[in-house]
Amino acid sequence: MVLFLLGLMMALTIPAFTKTLRSLKAKSTVRKIVSALKYARSEAVFKQVPQIVHFDRDNNLFWLGKDRKVSASEDIKVVKLPPEIYIKDLERMDRARDSESNSIWFYSDGSSSSGIITVVDREIEKSYRISVDFFTGLPKVAYEK
Repeated sequence: MVLFLLGLMMALTIPAFTKTLRSLKAKSTVRKIVSALKYARSEAVFKQVPQIVHFDRDNNLFWLGKDRKVSASEDIKVVKLPPEIYIKDLERMDRARDSESNSIWFYSDGSSSSGIITVVDREIEKSYRISVDFFTGLPKVAYEK
């Protein structure tokens, strides 16, 4: 009887536990992107040099750069997103040229080119919107279903 109850409890709790772990992994990935955005902003203000966070949606990665080049190999650190999490969309609020449309710029006064980055987790079917403010350059996360 006791073994039956233990088995029943495990059968009910394990699926919920795995979904929680997946959700934590997705939130951790979103926090990495937000941290990179905040770091780029602070570097731009501190060094008085524009900083750029590039996004490569085809290869599911992002990196911090200092200029217009779009080569991940020559920049600071490339971050590969987990395979179940991907960048669905990057909507720039300014009128960016095509070569700049996959990046968010941060300027020496703390402002940014602004934009909305949509990150999706395939496994738990949840999306996250990271919006970067034009005036303050600060990112804000909204969790969506």
